[in-house]
Amino acid sequence: MRRENSVTHREERQDGTVVRATRAVIDLHAIGQNVSAIRRRIGDGRHLMAVVKADGYGHGALQVSRTALSSGADCLAVAVPEEGQELRRLRIDTAFGGVEDCRGRIGADSLLS
Repeated sequence: MRRENSVTHREERQDGTVVRATRAVIDLHAIGQNVSAIRRRIGDGRHLMAVVKADGYGHGALQVSRTALSSGADCLAVAVPEEGQELRRLRIDTAFGGVEDCRGRIGADSLLS
């Protein structure tokens, strides 16, 4: 079963003319398969952090978070604490870290308590 999330971005000028309209169809099934493949490759002895900052890069942070976590990700990376707080409000209960965690600058779950 394919699970898709559709994202539409529309940018208009003040006079109402459309400058750019973009629509992306996100294949959540493919995201899940990719996370599962990475998990198999790295094994269970390493942590896997899925990046969902900026609303999952416009792909829907809630849906992408659920898919990544159910497919093998251990935790999520967000850009700012407010993004993690919003996901917690939506009942995503996992460790959160900053994107900088990928480079080892701050510890996982340090953005939120």
